[in-house]
Amino acid sequence: MLKESHIFSAGYKLSTLERRGTSDELYILLHGWEDNSGSFIPLIHKLNPEYHLLAIDMLGHGQSEHISGQSFYHFDDFIDILQGIIQQQHNKKITLIGHSFGGFIAFIYTAFFTPKIKNLILIESAGPYSISDNMLLNTHHEAQICRQQYRQNPSYHHHDNIEDLISLRAKKNQVAPSVMQYIVRRGVKLQEEGYIWSHDKKLDYIMGSKFTRTSIRQAAQQISCHTLFILGSAGNPKMRTYAKERSQEMPDAQVFCIEGGHYIHLELPEKVAEIIYKNPQQPRL
Repeated sequence: MLKESHIFSAGYKLSTLERRGTSDELYILLHGWEDNSGSFIPLIHKLNPEYHLLAIDMLGHGQSEHISGQSFYHFDDFIDILQGIIQQQHNKKITLIGHSFGGFIAFIYTAFFTPKIKNLILIESAGPYSISDNMLLNTHHEAQICRQQYRQNPSYHHHDNIEDLISLRAKKNQVAPSVMQYIVRRGVKLQEEGYIWSHDKKLDYIMGSKFTRTSIRQAAQQISCHTLFILGSAGNPKMRTYAKERSQEMPDAQVFCIEGGHYIHLELPEKVAEIIYKNPQQPRL
């Protein structure tokens, strides 16, 4: 049974959806930017019931705590939080499943701490975006502009009903409302004036961290665990390019592309689960 729970890491209280199993396998599921653990509900129901599954609302997302005051989010914060969560798992065999930005976190974490991870599964993700060295300074400049924009408009608009928000997100992400409802229903809160998004509004203005091409190549070379890239044919084309390039730097990586968009784990959970089950970690010689 899938249960609401919470976990503390790096000083923050994080909301989770958890299904306990009987084996020593633990799947940690990391959602995309401005999504939440609800995005994994259909996939969780298709995964092995013996496995312990832990889907996390990352810091500032879903029902989890926000960074306080005027502080902003940094990529290293998410790595630190994931490390704190894994350190609490008492030597369980860990599989990381990351969708989109959650895959960025899982990719870099695994590069840092490969011995701790049995399997790395990236859904519509192939690790962080990479840029040339001469563009790195410009990304920091853009981040400063984003912060000023947030300070000029720090509040969310209220909506009369949750169905309007489901329709807005479904249209934005080009998926059916019946699919997007899993994210939206967990990603809003009701106030006297109406419904607002529950994720931190600062996330609207801060882009995911960028890495140089050299650093990402080095990260890929450090990932020795079994890795699956599961991509949608109508998903993010940049991720398909990255998966092809980066998998060639990794000793045990496979790339799969199935019909679908960026939210293939929501739209086609059976197919995603099938790829995971049919391509387990192979014994090392």
